[in-house]
Amino acid sequence: MAKISLITIGNELLKGRIVNTNATEIGSMLRQHGFALDRVLTVPDIPAAIQAAANAELALSDIVLMSGGLGPTKDDLTKHCLAELFDSKLVIHQPTMDFLEERYASRGRLLTETNKLQAHVPEVCEVIPNALGTAPGMLFQQGHKVLISMPGVPFELVHMVSHEVIPRLNNLFSKNYYAYRILRLGKLPESHAAERMSEIEELLPSKIEVAYLPRHDGLWLELSLTERQAERAKAEHLLNKTFERVASHLAPWRYGEGEATIATLLGDALKHKGFTLAIAESLTGGMVASHVVDVSGSSAYFKGSVTAYDTAIKTSVLGVPSDLIQQDGVASEAVAASMAVKVRDLMKADIGIATTGLAEDDAATGEKAHAWIGIADGDKHLAERVELFHSRNVNRTRAANYALMIALQQINLHEAS
Repeated sequence: MAKISLITIGNELLKGRIVNTNATEIGSMLRQHGFALDRVLTVPDIPAAIQAAANAELALSDIVLMSGGLGPTKDDLTKHCLAELFDSKLVIHQPTMDFLEERYASRGRLLTETNKLQAHVPEVCEVIPNALGTAPGMLFQQGHKVLISMPGVPFELVHMVSHEVIPRLNNLFSKNYYAYRILRLGKLPESHAAERMSEIEELLPSKIEVAYLPRHDGLWLELSLTERQAERAKAEHLLNKTFERVASHLAPWRYGEGEATIATLLGDALKHKGFTLAIAESLTGGMVASHVVDVSGSSAYFKGSVTAYDTAIKTSVLGVPSDLIQQDGVASEAVAASMAVKVRDLMKADIGIATTGLAEDDAATGEKAHAWIGIADGDKHLAERVELFHSRNVNRTRAANYALMIALQQINLHEAS
């Protein structure tokens, strides 16, 4: 299998001003097509550093991918470095120039001399079209090795990898069959999941790799394998069989599978059951509702929400009894359950969910950060406590995801009954 290195270029990446999402996207896209990254490194916008990295990775790998440094500004130096590295001169690539002229004219903009520089490429490269931007990609071959340089703009790069780069790699290199499945777990820390998995580890095939991926939306347990293309059918059967064994073993914590957002999973469950949803939020300040409406088509099941951050709004708008708040406190199990009941009734929804709690530790009282997630349907209402251990905004994000997760689990239990 071909060894692949990725070089990401940019001072802004090293300074932490921009998150290096390109490495994540490329790694994910490659493995979905039977390739895998072996190495990733980031270098500054310095010619010597770019050339040194390219030389070193070409010595180690069959394929070197590069992103960044292809813009028209003075700090975009990749093209010049690669021309020198491959002992080539820059020439005008007329199809790219034609594309630039048409693109700028259609937008009523002037194609400046600086913009025209985007059409200058090393003479020895194969130009890779950039359908979404002005900087083309470049493919260089050195014996049996390949270096491909791509723009650093994330949406341009993702499109280029998907539509241009991977098809070229498929033609040039053999690949394996890669498959994975993701089990979604809630309220089960990584260490506890590992302990549970140790009970059945000896029963799992050695070809199956297990990865623990802690996230704001719970723990993702990824099962994957790599196999020869000729063994694809057997590999898929083995992976699915193993997944079901693991999912059954961890059934009490399972809330879903796959890579869709929790809001998408919840929306699918609501549509399948024909339920509608209403939300009341205090601690999360509208985050739960925002996640829900991020999903296209959510109007089919989402009634609306109330952000009752002020205690007075909890009583006057939602109708939570004031004596309940005085007796149990605003960040309590009873108030969370009442908020869920009241918003469900207010909006005539099938399901009501609610959040309240403390986003950060209270230094005055010593009370630790926590969330109460309330849920109500026609048969019952309840609330679950979630301990929070991070910064204020991380805690709020986790609480919002837990609200969706707990709602999904309860709806699944409702379906099972």
